[in-house]
Amino acid sequence: MDIRRKTTVLALSLALALLQGPSRAAVRASPRVQAGVSILAAAFLVAWAAEAGQKDISQALALAAVALITVIPEYAVDLYLAWMAGANPGSDYVHFATANMTGANRLLVGLGWPLVALLFWFKARRAISVG
Repeated sequence: MDIRRKTTVLALSLALALLQGPSRAAVRASPRVQAGVSILAAAFLVAWAAEAGQKDISQALALAAVALITVIPEYAVDLYLAWMAGANPGSDYVHFATANMTGANRLLVGLGWPLVALLFWFKARRAISVG
């Protein structure tokens, strides 16, 4: 990707992120649109940072950093729900914490790992021996 395209992507990402900032007087969008634009802008910024980081660090380390950045919000929600469940044992937070943790693990084990194996198989194009 050339420098002009990288600069354009960065400028667009920053503009989208700034639209979601505290001064939203000129922009009257629904909260769903604002959330979608914010997520899209964050994805562009993370992708740009990972690509820029590959110039100074290895690709594997940049990928690990991106993976960590993308799962930190999930762990923050888990931590909050677990903290509130511990502080209020009889509340609905106990059920929320349990559902959130089991749901995230179910997605990871049910979709994430099989996807990694499938992508490896497509790349290698050979039989995978398990065990």
